[in-house]
Amino acid sequence: MTTTERCAVYFVEEGYSTQTPRLLGRNAAGEGFLRAYFNNPPGGEVACVYRTPSEMRSFAVMARNKGLQDRLRAIPMWRLKDVTAVGNLYSPGPNLGKFAWARRRFGAAHFSICGITHTTASHFAMDSIADTLVAPVEPWDALICTSEAVVRSMS
Repeated sequence: MTTTERCAVYFVEEGYSTQTPRLLGRNAAGEGFLRAYFNNPPGGEVACVYRTPSEMRSFAVMARNKGLQDRLRAIPMWRLKDVTAVGNLYSPGPNLGKFAWARRRFGAAHFSICGITHTTASHFAMDSIADTLVAPVEPWDALICTSEAVVRSMS
């Protein structure tokens, strides 16, 4: 496993937009993360893992608006192994297990996974965090805890 500063962003538009009917802190945090990612692309490239062509088009428009269309790497979810060329997959939620299970098909050493907790008070967050206990998560994967309270709740 090599260390890299590059990452592919798992792009689910709702996770990176403040233009939602029910605005939450995680939306603002995701939008801020994406703005920083585009302003200073790690390794000079922006990479996106997407589920649908619509999500890829949205990400591409954002990249183009920042002048990065020539440095865009698009990776469909069904070709997750291609994240190997980037080194890390960043998810805007705590769902490391989902990606660890998918990565297992071709080997855990291909890339690391990084997720973030914005809350632990939802069924999705609690299920995702619990899944990390049984999923093939590796020592080089990371879950960013956004507060001491979240760290304590994980112990």
